[in-house]
Amino acid sequence: MASEKPRICLLTAYTSSFAPLAGLTVPRLQALADRHGYCMRAIKRDDCERGRAWIKVEPIRASLSDDFDAILWIDVDALVVRFEKDIRRELRDDASLHMAWHSSGTVRIDGDPFVPHFNCGVMLISVGDWSRGFFARLWDVGQLDHAWSDQATVHHLLGYDNVLGIGPERPAEPNRTHVARLDPAWNSIPGVAMAADPIVHHYAGIPNMAVRLRLVEADMGMLPSRDDVSANVRQALSTQISRWRHDAVARQVAADSKLNKWAEDEIRFIRQWMDGIEAQRKLETERADWVGSELKFIRRWIDASAEEKRESRQQTEWVVKEIAHIRRWMEGAEEQHQLHTRHAEWVESEIRFLRERVDGAEEDKRVIREHAKWLENELLSIKPALRQKLQTDPVAVPSEPRSSETQ
Repeated sequence: MASEKPRICLLTAYTSSFAPLAGLTVPRLQALADRHGYCMRAIKRDDCERGRAWIKVEPIRASLSDDFDAILWIDVDALVVRFEKDIRRELRDDASLHMAWHSSGTVRIDGDPFVPHFNCGVMLISVGDWSRGFFARLWDVGQLDHAWSDQATVHHLLGYDNVLGIGPERPAEPNRTHVARLDPAWNSIPGVAMAADPIVHHYAGIPNMAVRLRLVEADMGMLPSRDDVSANVRQALSTQISRWRHDAVARQVAADSKLNKWAEDEIRFIRQWMDGIEAQRKLETERADWVGSELKFIRRWIDASAEEKRESRQQTEWVVKEIAHIRRWMEGAEEQHQLHTRHAEWVESEIRFLRERVDGAEEDKRVIREHAKWLENELLSIKPALRQKLQTDPVAVPSEPRSSETQ
C-alpha cells in the first residue's frame, strides 16, 4: 500500500421504517468515521427498485465510481461498540472484497447451528475494475429463490451453491481469488455468531423491529462500561447482550406463539366464514344462473311478442289500406250508382216520352182510320151518283181513287 492512507468511504443506507434504529446507530458510525478520517455517507431512501434487502447495492456501485480507495459498508442495524481499530488494517493487496466468515472455527455459535457462510452485513470493498464488475453482475443476476436476498446471490457468484442448498460447491470459481476473510470482530452477531472481542454488534436476523430496537438501546446503555476495560470484560458484556437477545427473542417467540395461535383461530374462523361465503356465493351463482335463464326466456318471449306485434302492425296496416281501398271503391261505386240512377231516370223519361208519342201516334192512327173509314163511306155513298154521271158524261169522270187500304 502507498504511504498515504487509503481513502475510505463509510457507507450505510436505510428506509423510513428503519429511521428509529438509524437514529441510534448512524451517530456511532459517524464517530468511527471521524476517529479515523473516513468519508461518511448515510443514505435514507425509500425508492430501492428491489426493496429494502437490496438497498446496499446501488449506493455501493455509485461509490465505487467516486474518488475512494475502499468502501466500508455497514448495515444500519449494526452498532459500533469501540473505535480504536482502523479498518484500513484489514485491507489486503491480493483481495478486493473482504467479508466475515461465520463458522464454528471463527466465532462462538451462541444459537442454533447453521451452515458456515459469509455475512454481507459488513463488507470492505477495494475500489477497482473487479469490484465494479462484481457488483454490476450481482445486480444483474438479482434475487435467487432463497431467503438471504442479496447475500444469497453473493454466495452464488462466489461458487458457494452448496451453502444455499441449490447445487454443489464450485471451488474453482474465479471470483473467489478476489475475496478475503474479514476479522469477525467487525461483524459479530449477538446471540448467533459472537466474536471474541467485537468491534461491531450486528443485530441481524431479528424480524421484530421493536425487539431489535430495545436490544440496541440496551447495548448503548452498556457502552460507557466498555471504556478502559480489558478484552475479557468487553467479551463478558457482549455475552450478556447475547443472553438478552436470547431472552428477548424467546419472549417474542412465546408472544408470537400466542399471537400465532390467536391468528390460527382467527384464520380458522375466517376460513369457516369464507366457506359460508363460498357456499352463499355458489347459491347466489346458481340463483344468478336461474335468473339468467329466466331473463333469456323473457327476452325470447319479448322478442317473439315484438315479432308478433310487428306482424300484427303489418296486418293492421294492410287492413287499413284495404279499408281505405274499399272506401275509395265504394265512393266510386256510389258515384257510378248515382250516374246509373240519373241515366235510368233519363231512360225512364225517354220511355215515357216515347210512350206518350206512341200513344199520340195510336190516337192519330185511330183518327186517320176513322177519317179513312168516313171517306170510304162517303165514297161509297157518292159512287152511284158518279156512275150515273159518267154514264151521261164520260169525259168528266175522273179516274177512280185508290182505296185507303191500298194507301
